[in-house]
Amino acid sequence: MGLEDEYLLARDHVARIDFSYLTPTDPTAFPPAWPKALPPLTYLLPPHETTYPLPLPPHLESPQAAPTFETVIRYLGALLSAFDLSGDALMLRRAQELGDWLLPSMGTRSGLALKTYRMGMNPNGGPTGPSILAEVGSLTLEFTRLSQLTGDPVYFDAVSDA
Repeated sequence: MGLEDEYLLARDHVARIDFSYLTPTDPTAFPPAWPKALPPLTYLLPPHETTYPLPLPPHLESPQAAPTFETVIRYLGALLSAFDLSGDALMLRRAQELGDWLLPSMGTRSGLALKTYRMGMNPNGGPTGPSILAEVGSLTLEFTRLSQLTGDPVYFDAVSDA
């Protein structure tokens, strides 16, 4: 569409997303599954900055839980679509990183994802409550595509039980 400048702005944003912002400070929390999966981001920093990630403004606080369905369709789906349209490896690496963060949300007895999920937490197989077909279908679509693109069956395996 000729929107290369806009894409590069969005790409810089995607490169700077810090999924750990959503993780609680909790001794039972899981560490990120792929902490070294991304290249150094120092090339994106202003000349006077030497560390990443940049500190968040003090008024921002981590939410208690993120809506799993919304996170999958808006973030994971967007990253996978961006990769499919551009072939940009950054988009696939970030999609895989987010997928790794979300995998424990499906660690329930039924295999259905928790409605809301505290990133990095183990749901300990608890009940999920009622699920909407669109939620199950969307998670299946996005995680199956992530398995296809990465060649790692773990994402498909996580949604196939549901």
